[in-house]
Amino acid sequence: EGTSDADWAAVRAQLQGAAKGALLFMAMKPGIDAKQKKDWAAAEAAFQTAETQYPDSSQVAYELGGSELAQQATSPAKISQGLYEIARAVSIDPAKSDFTDPKVRTQVEGYLKSVYVKYHGSDEGLDRLKQQALTAPFPPADFHILSATEIMNAKQAEFAQKYPDLALWMSIKAKLADTDGQSYFDTQLKDTAVPKLKGVLVEGKPACRSKQLLVAVPLPDAKPPFTAEIALKLDAPLPGKPDESLELTWTEGVPSAFTKDPFLLTVDVEKAKIVGLKTTPCAPPAVHHPAAKSPAAKKK
Repeated sequence: EGTSDADWAAVRAQLQGAAKGALLFMAMKPGIDAKQKKDWAAAEAAFQTAETQYPDSSQVAYELGGSELAQQATSPAKISQGLYEIARAVSIDPAKSDFTDPKVRTQVEGYLKSVYVKYHGSDEGLDRLKQQALTAPFPPADFHILSATEIMNAKQAEFAQKYPDLALWMSIKAKLADTDGQSYFDTQLKDTAVPKLKGVLVEGKPACRSKQLLVAVPLPDAKPPFTAEIALKLDAPLPGKPDESLELTWTEGVPSAFTKDPFLLTVDVEKAKIVGLKTTPCAPPAVHHPAAKSPAAKKK
């Protein structure tokens, strides 16, 4: 009695704010208790219930996301779900959000980006994730963010499908260049026929009637000059001089020697099993005739 309407409106707003905060805390309390015990599955379930009651609560979404990320060691799928919830926490309209302190939102933004980049390999797609997380409190059942490893494996599979010969060589080369490369060569590669490979001719040795062809295996976008990585040891000399920069394909080559520094794998191969090999006739050797003597010199 005696309180003005304006004063009562102000007091009422304060009481409502306190009451809502108390109800939110009561909804979060089971999850907080489970979190303190590091019972992350129970915490997740409790925060999911709280988020059903308070879908616009950034605090609940953040705690739910944290409890899901904490289970990643045993349930890797929880990473995507956790990132979704934390993205929702920072994307809810500040007017509706209970992240009342801008510093808290900024800190959570930084945390989200750090975890996302570490898992995904870059921040690509993070803005789309934030937009998607605003559409519903919980992600779809099949929701998944690709990990950096999954992205790399997909790129490798695509590369291997497009460049099978190059992918095979890169696998062999990586094993040879490893610390136990010599052991790999001696026990698994030496004297064992290798499937089809492809490369670019760097030079023939000797230059004419070559008995050995030094070959590079460049990446698709690489530019010359190339460094030889494979020496094709022929079963018989070539009939002439090999043309320059030929793209050669060979089958059933048998590795016979290997040096790590400089890197060079020697492969025995039959000329008949090399495709793309072209030669030109060797220039005849220059003949030096003795100079004819002058008549005066003959008289002497």
